[in-house]
Amino acid sequence: MDSSGLGALVLSLKMVRAAGAKLFLCSVNEQIMMLLELTDMYKVFRIFESREELEKNIMNL
Repeated sequence: MDSSGLGALVLSLKMVRAAGAKLFLCSVNEQIMMLLELTDMYKVFRIFESREELEKNIMNL
C-alpha cells in the first residue's frame, strides 16, 4: 500500500465516523502494519489480528 491507499483509508474512516459508525481493520498483513506503525496511524484505527477476533469482540465495542 502506498500513500494513496493510506489516504483512502483515512478518508474512509472520516466518512464512517461522520455517519456515526465505526471502522475496524482486521487481518492486516505485515507490510501494511509496518506502514501504519511508521505513520502512527495504528493509533487511529482499531486493528484486530483476525476476523474471528473482531467478531468475538464486536459486541463490546
